[in-house]
This record gives sequence, C-alpha cells and structure tokens, in this order.
Amino acid sequence: MILFCIDISKFLVKTIPAIAKIFSALGQALMIILFLHLAFVYALKNLDLGILSSNLFILFILSTTFSFISYMIIIRFSFTRAIFLGSAKDFEQIFITKNQQFF
Repeated sequence: MILFCIDISKFLVKTIPAIAKIFSALGQALMIILFLHLAFVYALKNLDLGILSSNLFILFILSTTFSFISYMIIIRFSFTRAIFLGSAKDFEQIFITKNQQFF
C-alpha cells in the first residue's frame, strides 16, 4: 500500500509540476501538521458547526489547512522558529550573547 502511494506521488509530480511544490511545502510543514491537526479536529468537533463537525473528510481538510496556516505563521518569526521548530540558528540569535558559550 505504501509503495503504491509512493508510485502515485511520483507519477503526479512528473505529470503536474505544481503538485511537486504542494508536496514539498506539506513535507516541510509535516511536524507542525502532525502535532496540531488533532487539536484542530477536537476544537472543530466541539464547536458543533453542523456539517463541518460531522463530516470526517471536511474535518481532515480544515484541520490540515489550519495546521499549515499555523506553520506559515510560525516560520515568519525567529522566536517561534526557535521554540517550535528547534532552529539552532534562531535560538543562538535570541538566547545566547556573543561572549557566552552554550556548552
């Protein structure tokens, strides 16, 4: 099954070049999407928005979209990149002075 999905992905990337950009962007945001999508699903279900709360496909699309938007916000600021993405370069710029060694 996994190999079949990989083959489909490779075929789509070769056939439609825009798909490669979408897959690349989703791949970079994967960790944020992984951690946040369940929180968004839970929040959307508890809001009781009618069809938006009951349809699993719509919940999947909305939670993935909101998680990706959160990723786009997180990468804009060095503080959030350091805290949420573990960016060593941003961490050093924010928390370590030039004369101070971390270890």
